Amino acid sequence: MLLREYIERYRITTSTLGRDLGVSRQCVSGIVSGKKKPSLALAKRIEQHTRGIVSRIDLLYPEDVDRLYSEDSKEEESVVQKG
Repeated sequence: MLLREYIERYRITTSTLGRDLGVSRQCVSGIVSGKKKPSLALAKRIEQHTRGIVSRIDLLYPEDVDRLYSEDSKEEESVVQKG
């Protein structure tokens, strides 16, 4: 799950998340908007804080995750159509 989706689903603010992670609201906002990538250490802290809902892979390689999810959807659709 993307960090943006997590924040929306659980109705938390970037300020609150930043405080919990020990970083600024601006840092979290940059990650959420896709303008910045977190360090590996911060990605691990976010993964731990979200109990794995947002994985470090989601944070560090969001373009690959989007592509993989869309490929999974296409495979599921083809299986349904064949079945």
